[in-house]
Amino acid sequence: MSETDVNLNLKKLTSFDIKVIAFALMIIDHVGRLFFPQAAIFVIIGRLSFPLFAWLAAQGEKYTSDIKKYIFRLLVWGAIAQPIYGKFYYLVFSVHGELNILFTLALGVITIRCTKLVESKFFKFLIVIAFMVVAELLRVEGRISGLIIIYLMSIIDLQSAKWWFFFIGYRLLFIYLNQWSYVELFGIASVGILALYNGEQGGRSKPFYKWFYPLYPLHLGVLLLIKFWLNSQMN
Repeated sequence: MSETDVNLNLKKLTSFDIKVIAFALMIIDHVGRLFFPQAAIFVIIGRLSFPLFAWLAAQGEKYTSDIKKYIFRLLVWGAIAQPIYGKFYYLVFSVHGELNILFTLALGVITIRCTKLVESKFFKFLIVIAFMVVAELLRVEGRISGLIIIYLMSIIDLQSAKWWFFFIGYRLLFIYLNQWSYVELFGIASVGILALYNGEQGGRSKPFYKWFYPLYPLHLGVLLLIKFWLNSQMN
């Protein structure tokens, strides 16, 4: 068996499989933050989710037949989820929150598409910088860091030392500048999941294929209801 055959055998995940994994990791993260705030393992596992969502957004931008419809869908479901997300965020962090991840993904997709409209690397750089400022001003989840991840996932090349340098380097920089917890480093491991991607989309025949967008506000709402019920039982 050749080395190529071995690599093909290892790559067994479709983009649909990765989407399922990303949602599962996100739910674990949210369960931990809401119900087990002292247990770091939930957050550590959850750190793997955003880079996967960033990659999925970049893939969506690359292969969608209607970019406007794709962005519109992200924004609509982001708006629907925002009141629920805001309540969730306040319960977890005791401060009023930011715009949820769907707005981050929408802004990232717009950034990627805009960079494709110019040839110059310098102008591409300026476009990314401009949208980084927008991310900060709009207070989307992840802010500048989140936008950088999405853009890096649009040019992902696991064989490139330069790509790895930027992916790991930016993460270390933001952890240092923002005095983030060491658990943020675990997000780097998500690339190991992406390395198993087999190049296929998959999942369209699944009955719940179109449920991923509503699943975001739905799972937050369910977790909040459980939290409120538990609080009422203790009072």
